[in-house]
Amino acid sequence: MHTENSLFELLKHKYKEPEWVLVSQVSNATGANRKRTLDGVAMAVWPSRGMKIIGFEIKVSRSDWARELNNPAKADIFFKHLDEFWVVAPKDIVELHTLPQKWGLLEATDKRLKVTRKASLLKTSQDKMSRGFVASLLTSLLSRVDTDRHRVHNKLTSEITEQVGKRYQRDIEALK
Repeated sequence: MHTENSLFELLKHKYKEPEWVLVSQVSNATGANRKRTLDGVAMAVWPSRGMKIIGFEIKVSRSDWARELNNPAKADIFFKHLDEFWVVAPKDIVELHTLPQKWGLLEATDKRLKVTRKASLLKTSQDKMSRGFVASLLTSLLSRVDTDRHRVHNKLTSEITEQVGKRYQRDIEALK
């Protein structure tokens, strides 16, 4: 059974660094201008990958999907910033006939995402992103970096503490 986290992990596998930057929980803007949040945004940062910006909404149940369909403004607010928009869901959550025309569908198997329907181009790559969206994207990215930095710091602290403890034990044993 897939969760939002497990589906995002599959997105990380499909949109890998260094050619892609994938960020979770990206809002349309920051501060009081923030109205909606996408589950993920990936940007191809190499020209050979087309420099595309792709938005993702993750759906883990039929009721979650029904809420998305009943509120199309949630996705529409992002379309001016994106080249493609995809729904990511386990198999049999999204019925193709309910998927809006330009939206793509990535369905999860146990270990990968399969393109069930390709997304259509939403805009030209020359269109400008709003400063609010760029600020939100950067804020989400910085949050990820801070989390990664904290995780690395904790791991190093743990390893150093373990090494100091072992050395302390050896010194105690040597004194006996």
